[in-house]
Amino acid sequence: MLNGTFLVQAIHFFIAYLIMDRLLLRPVVRVITQDQQEKKQAQQAVQYEADTVKQLEHDRSRAWNATCKAFVKEMPPIKRFGKEMAQPHELPDIHVLSAHEVNQLIDQCVDKVIQEVEHVH
Repeated sequence: MLNGTFLVQAIHFFIAYLIMDRLLLRPVVRVITQDQQEKKQAQQAVQYEADTVKQLEHDRSRAWNATCKAFVKEMPPIKRFGKEMAQPHELPDIHVLSAHEVNQLIDQCVDKVIQEVEHVH
């Protein structure tokens, strides 16, 4: 047999559940969902910017290679020791020099120019 207190406890439990659902659970779920959406939007924005940067780097690299190839194609023949050197028609794989390599080349060029100028005097 059912006691009347069980019925009253069931009603109180149902009321407590409704109060917790309306005042606590739904707002918390709404905040969590909103945070997840904002996180997803931020990740998409970061991915879009990363893709844009990668595309710009690729475009610059292609433009640099095209410019170097055009420079080699349009470069006049170089005369050295009375002989005309053959012009390369194709550039081998072109790579961008590091700052250290650039500084080494600059030092070599400066040394060579100083040597040539001293030789002229």
